[in-house]
Amino acid sequence: MSIETDLMKNVMNNTDVVLFIKDENGRFVMANHGFEKMFKLTKDKIVGKSDSDLVSKPEDLKSYRDNDMRVLKEDKPIAFTEFVDLPDGRHKCISYKFPVTNISGVKRGVGCVAIDITRVG
Repeated sequence: MSIETDLMKNVMNNTDVVLFIKDENGRFVMANHGFEKMFKLTKDKIVGKSDSDLVSKPEDLKSYRDNDMRVLKEDKPIAFTEFVDLPDGRHKCISYKFPVTNISGVKRGVGCVAIDITRVG
């Protein structure tokens, strides 16, 4: 394993910040521990699924897809405010989305680092 691979694996496994990658069809190909913790799901219940498998609010689904498409169209990282309903209420996140490319530079999907900024208490 390379240093970069080790670093990425450690970041993915050891942070509560939500990290994920979706393919060009909007299906999750990778999600970290923070994602599992937020949605109370294991990776096998996330990978291969789309937003509509995890979130039911139509306006949230539209926002996620529109934001993903904007990142792919503009081909640059963009920060968004996004919302999600969870069992303990509505959460507000700052989502830093970016295009994910393969080694040849071909766009393969969207990556995201999301921070829950919901005020608790």
